[in-house]
Amino acid sequence: MTRIFTATATLVTALLLPLSTAAQQSTDPENGKMVFNDLCAPCHADKAARPGTQALTIKYRNGNIPAPLEKRTDLSPAYIETVVRNGLFSMAPLRKTEITDSQLADVAAYLTQKN
Repeated sequence: MTRIFTATATLVTALLLPLSTAAQQSTDPENGKMVFNDLCAPCHADKAARPGTQALTIKYRNGNIPAPLEKRTDLSPAYIETVVRNGLFSMAPLRKTEITDSQLADVAAYLTQKN
């Protein structure tokens, strides 16, 4: 019984530790803006001719196209990080060698500061 409790406690700690570490990580929205302008804006800037913006017109054919990323207020840091790491539709995932976890947290802080 003690082994089961110890194994369970170890597993729970291993699962929750990254969450508490991520929650304690300080973010810098100003750096996030610079990273966004460098890595994200080429596709997601507030201009109709950008690939990420054009993709929205295909996805939302009914005309209810959401605002450009920098103007949205419905995004969460977790959603942004998931999309960046896993990709979405025509957007390829970005590896940690392309955008670090710290940079990604800063971008998420920048994009969600209006929420």
